[in-house]
Amino acid sequence: MRVRTSDSAQSSSTSAESSASSPTTDDLPPSRGPVGLSVEEVHQRLFASGFDLDCDRGHYTLEQHCAQICARLDVVRSQHELAEFWAEAFVPNADVLALVGHVRCRAFTGILTNNRPLVHLMLEELFRRCRGFNVLCFSYEVMSTKPEPRAFLATLGAT
Repeated sequence: MRVRTSDSAQSSSTSAESSASSPTTDDLPPSRGPVGLSVEEVHQRLFASGFDLDCDRGHYTLEQHCAQICARLDVVRSQHELAEFWAEAFVPNADVLALVGHVRCRAFTGILTNNRPLVHLMLEELFRRCRGFNVLCFSYEVMSTKPEPRAFLATLGAT
């Protein structure tokens, strides 16, 4: 899976403005996401704070994880709504899924991902094509993240 990225800073000009200098990113208002926070604020509250890594290491159940996201972003959303929102950042790699479909009848396939309960829910509900793997192992389930050996051993034990 690849994470989708986009440049949220946009500018436009009319023909009357075309001779004027273009605005710089310093001239533009800060980018606001769907929760009314800047990308930087969301990053700080969910990722730089260490919350994301704690979720990957299994310190939160799905219910606790979603409640914390809502509290940290000051929103009220269901688990499914959060999964839909989270899914907007991911694009399944069609070539990888095709390869897995081709070899699965002859070989064991699996995913070991450093991810949290919400991503697990997202894959189950919204990315059904990822079900083509024999095993989906999430770091939160084994309470260990890559490259820690325990994460790999737990994935092999799931076979």
